[in-house]
Formats: sequence, C-alpha cells, structure tokens
Amino acid sequence: MFVQDQAGGEHRTAQVRQDQYAGAGGGAVERGQHAGVTRSGAAVVGAAGRDHGDRAAGHLGGQRPYAQGDFRTVRHKYDANQRCHEQGPYGSERCSAILTEEWFMVQAVHRAIHVLRELATATPRLGVTELADRVGVAKPTAHALLRTLEAEGLVVQDRESGKYQLGPGLVTLGNAYLDSHELRTRSVTWADRLASQSEAAVWAGILTDGQVLVVHHAFRPGGAVQVLETGASLPWHACALGKAIAAFLPAAGRGALLAGALPRVTGFSLDDPERLEAQLDRVRETGYAVDENELTLGDAGIAAPVFDRTGEVVGGLGLVGPVERLMAESTRQEHAIAVREAARSLSRDLGAPRNAGLHACD
Repeated sequence: MFVQDQAGGEHRTAQVRQDQYAGAGGGAVERGQHAGVTRSGAAVVGAAGRDHGDRAAGHLGGQRPYAQGDFRTVRHKYDANQRCHEQGPYGSERCSAILTEEWFMVQAVHRAIHVLRELATATPRLGVTELADRVGVAKPTAHALLRTLEAEGLVVQDRESGKYQLGPGLVTLGNAYLDSHELRTRSVTWADRLASQSEAAVWAGILTDGQVLVVHHAFRPGGAVQVLETGASLPWHACALGKAIAAFLPAAGRGALLAGALPRVTGFSLDDPERLEAQLDRVRETGYAVDENELTLGDAGIAAPVFDRTGEVVGGLGLVGPVERLMAESTRQEHAIAVREAARSLSRDLGAPRNAGLHACD
C-alpha cells in the first residue's frame, strides 16, 4: 500500500511494509501493485487480497481490509518519528507506513514508456523478443504491453514482419504538447520577425534531459527548400541554443550538464567540460552563445536565453544558418544584437522582470 501527503510544502510518500500484505491464504503481494494519489492532504489507498469476510488477507492492525481493486479516500498525518497514521473508518488511527524519500512509480506505465523509448532510439522496427530483452521483461509481458500500446495507436505492427514501430498517436500527443507550450506560442511573432530581419532561420528551444527540444522553427525568407526542425532533439553542448540556456541555469544544473555525456557530433564539437564551462562563463558576460560547425558542418548558430515571470531561464531563441553568412565579421555582431533583443522581448512577453538573468545563475 502506498499513501502520499503534502506536509510542510513537500510531497512525501509513505509505503507499507510488504510483509503487512501477507495474510491467510493470500500470500505476499508484489511491492508497488497499488498506489495512492495525493489530493489536498488525502490519499487514495488500495489494499491487496480478496475479501473473505471479516478475516481477509492483507489486513493492517486488525482493521477490516478492502477487497482487491477497492479504493477509498483516507486522511493521514505524520508523527515525530515520521510514521504515517491512517485514520480508520470509525475515527480510530493506526500506524500504517514509514515515510520514504522515493516516489512510487507504476511499473506497468514505466515499462510501457521504456518500450516507446526503445522503439524511438533503435532500428525502425523491433520484434517482441528484441523488446523483451531490451526492457528486461518476459515475452508475454512485452507482448501485452505492445498490444495495449497498439490499441491506443502509440505503436503499430508491420503485418509482414510482425515487428513494431512507433504509431501516429504519438504525433497527436506531441502536437498537443507543442500547441499548449507557452514559450512556443509566444515565440512565433518574435521568431518570424527575427527571421525576416536577419534573413536566416530561427529556432526556439527548451532544455529537457540534456537535450534541446526545438519547439518552433521560423523558416528563412526565400523560396529555397527547407526542412522543418520542430520536434528535433539536439545535444545541448553542440548548439548555441543549448549553451545559451545552460549558461543561465543554477550552478547545480550547469554542473550536472557538464558532468554528463558530451558526445562529439562533429570534429568541431567540444567534449571537454573545462572548455565548455569557460564558454558558458563567456555567454553570461555577453548575453548570447554561438556554435560554429559544432552541430552540422557548414552551419552556425547564435542564440540568447529566454526567461519567464520567475526570472528563471526557460528556453532560448536563436539564428541558424550557413557559417559564412552568420559568422562574417561584418554581420556577426549585428546578428548577435538582434538575437538578444528578440529574446529579451520574448522574455517580457512571458512576464520576465527586467533584471532577469542577473541572478539566474547564482
């Protein structure tokens, strides 16, 4: 059994010892089978075991348990020893759990997400056996996960090979995320204006899991064929957007990024944490970041950070184009000023204070 509460402004998770689920004829119930959901100090708690009258498996402290799948709302509080006391149905209280710092995760959901990630990062299609090995589950479990995801349109099966690939339902979810993202919504006007002014493509991006996710792409003016990069995921250390965001993160956030993987995308990509840290220091001084041949040979980028109403960095806005066009001595400084001004205007649209960025990286 898992219960959750919000005490002192912090969410906490309480977990009942597994041996409390063992009952006559019921056996031990797998840890993590049922979960509590926090709602204004209340938790929804499920009890394992079948109902055998007043003596059912899975009871706690002599109280009548609940049938499998039965959920109810209970109030609970924590004593000085950090133990959770659950209020019984007749006003009595009994100690039900010990607090832990770990959040409970639903195992089936975690596994399903793992399946989707494997399909996203591996070859276009994978079979049940391959996915079972990658996720670390039995084949029947992998098959059940795939059939469930397929029913929701998140994966599709190739009828000839029997293998699976990502489905169209993910596109719908991704578009819904982008359409509801405030940075993307508000960046459209400023990105289009910057693209027209600089005659270059403009990206707006956010940092997630050490990668920059492009949430908006304004095309370079002109009739040339261009590829829409919205939704692309880029290594933070190899693009100007990532450096602009990372430079204004709190010190702990910067340190975590620098301590993480820094793969060389091209021969010009920096994989030395000390050199990258020096670049980030420079970005905080100038207010903008650059990359030259680091992400794509022949391309460069100039980006500036974007802040929200709290004054924290939430993304970046920047130009992307040929090295000879963006980095030419006659135009580089002009482009950098234009990028900073557009990012500052976008930040104000998001409610950022005028001194945003001055203390964001403390």
